Amino acid sequence: MKKRLISLLLAFSMMLTFLPAGAVSAFAEGTADDTSMGTLLSDGQPITTGGTYRLKDNYTKAIKITTSDLVTINIADGDKVTFSPSSYPMTMLQVEEDGNLIVNNHGSYEGATFLSFAGKTAEISGGNYEIARSQYNSNMGIVAFDFDKGEDVTIENAKIQVGDYCNGVRAYDLNTLHIVNSEIKQMGSYQQGYAAIAHYKSSNVTLDGVIIETGDCPAIFGKGKSLIINSGKYTSAMNTVVVGDETEKTVINGGEFEVKVGSSSCNVVSNSGPMEIHGGKFTAGSSGGKVLTCYGSIVIDDEKSTPEFYGKSGRLDAIQFRGSYSGNPVMQFKAGIIHISGGVQRAAIAIGTDSTYDPDRGTAIIDSNRVIIDSGTYGIRVRGHVTAVLNDITVNRVGRSVIYLEKDQKIKISDTYTGNATILCADPKDGRPLTTATTGTEYQKNLNLTSANAGYLVGYKIEDGKEYRCLSKKVGVTVNGLKSEIKAEDTAEFTVTLTHAGSTGTGILTFGDKNSEIEYKDEESGAYQPMPKDGLEVDLSGDNKNYEFCITPKDAGDQTLTAAVVRDAVELGTADKNFTVADRVHTTVTIEGLENAVVKEGESKDFTVKVTPNDDAKLGEAFIDFGDKNSEIEYKDENDAYQPMPEGGLKIGLGDGEVERKFRITPKETGKQTLTAAVVRDDVKLGTADKDYTVAGRVHTTVTIEGLENAVIKEGESKDFTVKVDPKDDANLGEAFIDFGDKNSEIEYKDEHGAYQPMPNGGLKINLGNGEVEHEFRITPKETGKQTLTAVVKKDEKELAKDEKDFVGSEMPILTLKDGVITSVTVPGKNGADPEDITEIVKKNANEDGSFNVPEGATVSVAFDKDAFADSGLKFGHWDITGLDDPNAYQDKESFDFEMPAKAVTLKAMTQDATIEDDGPGVLGTVAIIGTAAVGGAVLGYQAYSLGAEFAGKLMALPYFPSNRSALAMMLWEDAGKPMPESELLYPDVEQEEQDMDLQHAARWAMENELIPDLNDEGTAPEEMKFYPDNTVSKIDVLNAWQKAQELKQNA
Repeated sequence: MKKRLISLLLAFSMMLTFLPAGAVSAFAEGTADDTSMGTLLSDGQPITTGGTYRLKDNYTKAIKITTSDLVTINIADGDKVTFSPSSYPMTMLQVEEDGNLIVNNHGSYEGATFLSFAGKTAEISGGNYEIARSQYNSNMGIVAFDFDKGEDVTIENAKIQVGDYCNGVRAYDLNTLHIVNSEIKQMGSYQQGYAAIAHYKSSNVTLDGVIIETGDCPAIFGKGKSLIINSGKYTSAMNTVVVGDETEKTVINGGEFEVKVGSSSCNVVSNSGPMEIHGGKFTAGSSGGKVLTCYGSIVIDDEKSTPEFYGKSGRLDAIQFRGSYSGNPVMQFKAGIIHISGGVQRAAIAIGTDSTYDPDRGTAIIDSNRVIIDSGTYGIRVRGHVTAVLNDITVNRVGRSVIYLEKDQKIKISDTYTGNATILCADPKDGRPLTTATTGTEYQKNLNLTSANAGYLVGYKIEDGKEYRCLSKKVGVTVNGLKSEIKAEDTAEFTVTLTHAGSTGTGILTFGDKNSEIEYKDEESGAYQPMPKDGLEVDLSGDNKNYEFCITPKDAGDQTLTAAVVRDAVELGTADKNFTVADRVHTTVTIEGLENAVVKEGESKDFTVKVTPNDDAKLGEAFIDFGDKNSEIEYKDENDAYQPMPEGGLKIGLGDGEVERKFRITPKETGKQTLTAAVVRDDVKLGTADKDYTVAGRVHTTVTIEGLENAVIKEGESKDFTVKVDPKDDANLGEAFIDFGDKNSEIEYKDEHGAYQPMPNGGLKINLGNGEVEHEFRITPKETGKQTLTAVVKKDEKELAKDEKDFVGSEMPILTLKDGVITSVTVPGKNGADPEDITEIVKKNANEDGSFNVPEGATVSVAFDKDAFADSGLKFGHWDITGLDDPNAYQDKESFDFEMPAKAVTLKAMTQDATIEDDGPGVLGTVAIIGTAAVGGAVLGYQAYSLGAEFAGKLMALPYFPSNRSALAMMLWEDAGKPMPESELLYPDVEQEEQDMDLQHAARWAMENELIPDLNDEGTAPEEMKFYPDNTVSKIDVLNAWQKAQELKQNA
């Protein structure tokens, strides 16, 4: 149709080029008696064929167009067409289905609805249209152009004015409506559903260069499929300009939108359906109203131009994202400038609602620093029920704070935010959360946030692995009594006063890197104690408190003492005090006689230590200390005899002046070493000296345990092993002992007669002079679990050598695993230690039948053996499980963990054809499987499980799903007609009163016919066999048992 129209227009244009100018002018102007404008239509004349027609003067009856051919209707320049119907239909032109229409209006039209359209295409060009209420029914709403349905409609260069109960243009089910360079005025009073443009259902409306002005009604009211506004100017005196009520998609690429006066209930733009704003200017009126109110999802960006939002006055926030309790709408604010003037307590962006009963209503994301807030009392107001997310924003100026949080509200601030945000809370208190807690990255502590609440700052907390920012009450800090000048390493006292009314919890009082120079006075003992490295914990719950300290400066020069109260890495308050430290000459220490010496291990070397006190002479008593080398050193006393070095060092008097003392060292370790001599007073080193020396080593005894590597020893049984001792260079030490420590009581040694004897408490005596010797032992463990045996060769309590071997002691139940693999086995660590991995021990000690001994209480991880079926065309189906209390929890998992019980466990991996889809076969396939006895229990179990055990049970006429063995036995026995078992023996774990005989008979019959698995150990005497009536059964077990019972009935 479009091609046809273009061809006609082209032919018409070519014709005009051959006409004289006068003729063309005459066509445009038209005269009363010419036919150049087309056939003049009479009142109520129907149009049944295509062609060109003319409207002129007055009409009282509608003109109906019933042809599908193109109809062109002209109104000449200067002509005024009026339409005053006295009855229905009240439409000047009616275009029925498949109609195609062109209207060229060079004049004007006045009356009821000009066009009611249900055809295919229409082009409306030019003209003035003044539409009023119908004279036939003054309360009947009418419309200038009413498009009930159609394909493509264009209105261009038209001027439309309508009054009360009127729409300018209404599109009900129109595929495409394009309005270009046209003006629409709707100056009537407000009536719901009336607007300059109203569109519904599947209508798609595009506006370019349109000017709309309304009074009390919206400019555009939308419930259609789409609305695209590219440019134009849209104003309303007292109502919302664009109502995107239920429009599936509204796109604003540009244009100016303004509510001139407005009220608190109106908006420039509102939406409950999806909306995109890519440009434009939006202005709220002088008497209030919001610029933008969003109930549905919206994207605001600068794809076409930077959107600007103006809130001129009033008390309402400029942009409100209220969200909706359905659909989880999202606002993505990526770019735009918000200007607010006039009014108080106004925010540029308000997120959420104040309602106390609304559910969660969506998410609002402020996404970029291209979102610019130019003014307002607050930048962002968080009200509630909508998740507020701040990724980035630019705030040029606000009255009070960038963020305002209503009572109990928080905001999520992302790690992309780099600005400085002030936050004001409606309900300030110490510890009140400000941001949503996040996990992992610990970026929040670096956010640049400032509190706008007086007396508070923004704190930081980590709880349960999550971080968040919170309000923290400021703490007043005052440093009193610190002298302005202190001698280096002299002590000076001072007091810190903390004022913290309204605060809660605890904090850390710290002096930073000067903590190591400071001591605090303990409140209980009154004695000074070293300052904790990270600071002193203080109670902030009271109003104020004084703390006493002393400082012993380490360095000379001008210094500053900074006292800070910190909580969760945030400073709640600080105070500085300047002071000067005068320098001094400290003690000097010199070591002589040990320069680059080589000392044989076990031998001694003499040396001297010279101490010159210098300015420390007045300090009195001090100590020469060699630290951890004191145990290797002896000093020469006043009788020239060497004595063991005191543990805390050798006492000297600094007041005696320069002192030289003699020592000797007998090294314990080999290799290059350093001896440090320190002169110490009250744990402070006044002076130190170092000397390097080398200790030549020797080859010591070695000991090896053999025969116990990763052994598994059953509780109460013994295991033989040997200990091989090679003395090497220690052979001359003579007598020594092999000692197993607290394991001695579990071990016996083989004596010279070949008999095992109890291990002596202090160990087994050996002679190192006998050279390499192998000793035989056996161990009978007392405990279960993974253990370590340590063999030590010692001489006079000195350890010469040791060896360790791990083993496992336990009376362990058996794990049988078919078509599966053990991936790990761990046992609890001793005394709360981490679990120990015994996987390799369990695998190495597998039984001949492939089963495994696993300690009770061990955590076992198993998995289907995929490698074994790699090329088989089979895949995992389910596990056939016995021995676990809740097999249903594991049977469909390809891999799982369980805790080994005290009884045997059997796990059999069942497979299926790899071509079977995971969601199982159709109903007919399942019925076929169930109806075929040759399928087998395992396949039946899988198919039924895949389809759904409940449904499979119904298909198999299963009465119900029993939960344990006793209920299963009773169901099978009753279904079989209560047959008597062959054996008259009674199960000891089933009650034996008269009322219990049915269960005895049912259990014995089910076991005799192998419908229920026998859980007794092999070889159990018949009269001792148990039934285990309370053991749970899986739905797969029930379906397999039922299938077997039905086959048994058929065979009988």
